[in-house]
Amino acid sequence: FLFAPSLFTEPCNWTVIESQFSGTPTITTNFGGFTETVLQGETGLRCFSLNDMIYAAQNIDKLINPENCYRNALSRFTIEQQCNYYDYLFKSLIH
Repeated sequence: FLFAPSLFTEPCNWTVIESQFSGTPTITTNFGGFTETVLQGETGLRCFSLNDMIYAAQNIDKLINPENCYRNALSRFTIEQQCNYYDYLFKSLIH
């Protein structure tokens, strides 16, 4: 697993996305961009406390299927997906 705790409100931590592309689950804090990039219980575990992080580290291999991480990354974070999303956002601003 990738351990990515942060006290900074991450706008989008690409390391967790890169981790998903390799099929690696993540353990993160539960705010900022992590709430959008880490699907709780599917691609990783977002934690509120130190006890949550300890539990996550001891159990992530039983709770998260690495294949879910890879499939999520392919469906949401490829360059094509990101370009389409930005295109949609820019067009919606114009209208």
